[in-house]
Amino acid sequence: LGEAMSAIAGLLNPEAIFIGGVLSTSETFLAAIRAALYANCHPLITRNLIIEAASTGQDAGLLGALAIARSVLDDAS
Repeated sequence: LGEAMSAIAGLLNPEAIFIGGVLSTSETFLAAIRAALYANCHPLITRNLIIEAASTGQDAGLLGALAIARSVLDDAS
């Protein structure tokens, strides 16, 4: 996951990356993602990059699916 995020970060140069889902509560998991990003990205990309657990935690996927469903239903009306 960290290597894939490195490619995306290299392309988009985001200010922050928020990790959601069950594993987002594991500091070991977040540390592994940070390590992969720092190892694979140019230092200018990671210099001020924020990598944190999403405030929605384990509900991130459910809330994202709900937002998509709501958007589809709104477009259908």
